[in-house]
Amino acid sequence: MPLPAGIAAFVPGTSVAAGAAVLFAVGSVLQHEAAVSTADARGVELRRLVTRPKWMAGQSATVLGTLLQVVALALAPVAIVQPVLAGGLVIALAIRSVRDRCLPSRLDGIGGRPHLRWPGRFPGRCAPGRRYR
Repeated sequence: MPLPAGIAAFVPGTSVAAGAAVLFAVGSVLQHEAAVSTADARGVELRRLVTRPKWMAGQSATVLGTLLQVVALALAPVAIVQPVLAGGLVIALAIRSVRDRCLPSRLDGIGGRPHLRWPGRFPGRCAPGRRYR
C-alpha cells in the first residue's frame, strides 16, 4: 500500500530516528550495568567507570545515537523524530528485561505505557505546516 506523498518524504528520517532510539537504549543499558558493577559503598567513581569496556561500549552507542538523531532531524521534522526517540525508553526496558531474565516491574510498566500510546498519536496531531490555536 503506497503512503501519501507527504508522509513518504519522512520515512528515511523516521527510520534513522528508530535506529538512534535503539542505540540510545543499548547505550543506557550497557552504561547502567557497568555502573552497577563498579559501585561500592562510596558510590561510583568516574575514573574506575571509564576503564570498563562495557561502559565505553555504552558511551559509544550513545554518541552514535546522537549522530543518528542529528541526521534524522535533517531528514524529518522534530514532531516526527522526537516521539520515535521517546520510544527508545520502552526498547531499553525490553533489553533490560531480556538481560536480567525477568519481566519489568509494575512501576516500569506503568512508566513505559505512555510511550507506547503517545508516539502513534503525536505525528498526526502535530503535522508539519498545521496551525493550532
